[in-house]
Amino acid sequence: MADGYYGIDEGFENANKGDPLFSVKQIGTTHAITEGNALTQLKAEIFRGAGNIEMSANGYGRPGQGLGKMTFEAIDPLQRQAIAELARINEVNITTHATFQAGNLSGFNPQSGFSQQYRKSNIDEIKKAIDFSAEAANGGSVVVHTGEFPRPIGVDKSEGGYKNGKYEFESFADEEKEAQFYLVNEKTGDIIKSVKSNEVIVRPIYRDDGNGQEEILRDENNRPMYDDVFREDIIIRYRQKHQIPENEKDDNAIWQSLSEDQRKEAHIKIFDYDPQTGNIKTKPITFEEYKEEEYAKGKDLKGVIKGFFKEQMQGQIQNALGSARQFEQEYKRGLDEIKEAKESYQAAKKLKDNWNGTDQQWRESVFTQMNIPLSKVKNANGELADPLELFSDQARQAERKVLYGRETGISGRKQAKELLRQINEAQTIDEYAIKNSINTMVELGKYAIKQTESARHDRKHDTIKQIALTLENIFPENGYGSHPEELAELVKKGRKALRENLVEAEGMSNSEAKELADDTLKITLDTGHLNIWRKYFKAKEGESKAKTDKRFKKWYTQQVDKLAEEGLIGNMHIADNLGWDDAHLAAGTGNAPVREVMEILKKHGYDDVVTSEGGFDRGPSGEFGLQSTWHMAGATAFKAGSYAGQPGGDEAWLNPNGGALYNVMEGYHGAPGGDQGGYST
Repeated sequence: MADGYYGIDEGFENANKGDPLFSVKQIGTTHAITEGNALTQLKAEIFRGAGNIEMSANGYGRPGQGLGKMTFEAIDPLQRQAIAELARINEVNITTHATFQAGNLSGFNPQSGFSQQYRKSNIDEIKKAIDFSAEAANGGSVVVHTGEFPRPIGVDKSEGGYKNGKYEFESFADEEKEAQFYLVNEKTGDIIKSVKSNEVIVRPIYRDDGNGQEEILRDENNRPMYDDVFREDIIIRYRQKHQIPENEKDDNAIWQSLSEDQRKEAHIKIFDYDPQTGNIKTKPITFEEYKEEEYAKGKDLKGVIKGFFKEQMQGQIQNALGSARQFEQEYKRGLDEIKEAKESYQAAKKLKDNWNGTDQQWRESVFTQMNIPLSKVKNANGELADPLELFSDQARQAERKVLYGRETGISGRKQAKELLRQINEAQTIDEYAIKNSINTMVELGKYAIKQTESARHDRKHDTIKQIALTLENIFPENGYGSHPEELAELVKKGRKALRENLVEAEGMSNSEAKELADDTLKITLDTGHLNIWRKYFKAKEGESKAKTDKRFKKWYTQQVDKLAEEGLIGNMHIADNLGWDDAHLAAGTGNAPVREVMEILKKHGYDDVVTSEGGFDRGPSGEFGLQSTWHMAGATAFKAGSYAGQPGGDEAWLNPNGGALYNVMEGYHGAPGGDQGGYST
């Protein structure tokens, strides 16, 4: 075959050389329960020769309502008992796959952002699978899909993606220039902003104080002057951080206790301006430029994203405050004008009450005493205005000025404070989502531990393994958790949190809690899903496809090796494809390095479930995929007198005109044209 390409020939030519990597009893198949008798469907899988059977019910919510309609709740206790007994009699191990519709642990809903209600619904669906595992299966793996939050595919590792010298993956040309980084409100879970790599902000240029620092306004004693809104915001955040109630310490006391470095966000910086026009000088800056500046100052990506968002908001904040302060001045002037008009009115009325002259003389006297030029208070006919009417009208006009200035000023300040609140409550999407995911893993982990204990107590005749949430790497496009490094990071954090909870809440020793947490949270590695990263793997300039494939294979196997070495894998989904889509081809009929994966697992002592998920395109229920997985592992089932070592070798194994695999399918599985045969390992 071409250099660097691998697949069916390379995998099969290595199969059956030496001891089998996995036995037929270890290798099983997956089965989605449909409407009807789950027990009958299980019998069919046992008859096909599966040593392990992963049962899934793909509905969501009430039976008959969700996708596929079937949920574990539709399998009643009698059926569960019968399933357990049938598995015991036939020495078959049963594991569980939670519904595909529980797509993450974080509560992320693509249509509405993060929702604690949605997270709770997903938790309930996974608990249904855990219950089924405890009551009908043999414990062990409960597969859960991951897609915790959206993130770019081809961005450097520190930026939520993956990098090795240069970007290894890219979903489209120059993706890093258009990558989006999401911010979430930590209180509500709403996605409030996506910062784009090619986004531009216009930044004011600050005046230099001569020492390389930004110049700030200072008072007559050369002390810094502060923006009152930002001063208040600093105090609010300080109270929240240190949990100081409003009635315990006044704002001024808090302010005085702060260092100048803690106060600097409230400094009033002086903008540089053009002396000819008076215009403030500005410059545009892209996110990438801003990022490089902030990286040089020691900030990480989270700090960069938040900082860029803050600068974006600063323009809106200053605009809101500028409007507020302008109209607050109008408000103050209006109050002064009302006071002046009221005083003038009272003075004019008092004079009139004691006046003995003519009305005209009274008017002239009032305006003269108040130093108001008569020319300014004459109407079109040259007559003097009535002072009482004039001052009443002035008061009403000033009242409108007060109302308008008050409402507009308050609105501007409210808007500024709301924007500051958004800044303070903004978290990067990974901060928010991973925290949710960890909390979910702890809750489900403890539930799995409890249900395992109950199953071991109630089912004395069955061997019940610790029920384990095995988080599956889903498609690259589904977001965080699909990359092996992400999945490893997620499971490790979940294990740490679960261990700490078991120690603190359950009184376990640290070693006991660690062992239990490690047994309860694991990974389901899907060979087909991992192979889909191939379509995003970047070829080097001038590199042939064969060489690109060879580098990808190295990356792929290194990722598996690392997961296996760290003891994170608790279930294997074996499927193949051509690197584009999740085609669920039989092992060895695509270009995923399935045989190498099995060898890596064996090297690291993996002795858990291997689930065949391919070959559904051949045979009514994936028989071809199951048998191909057997053969790829070197655990060849054969019909008497027909096996892979016969003349023709592996080609004969796959030959539909009499190959060993087809003889097994037609013989052991009772398909047309064959007799009933057996299998061995």
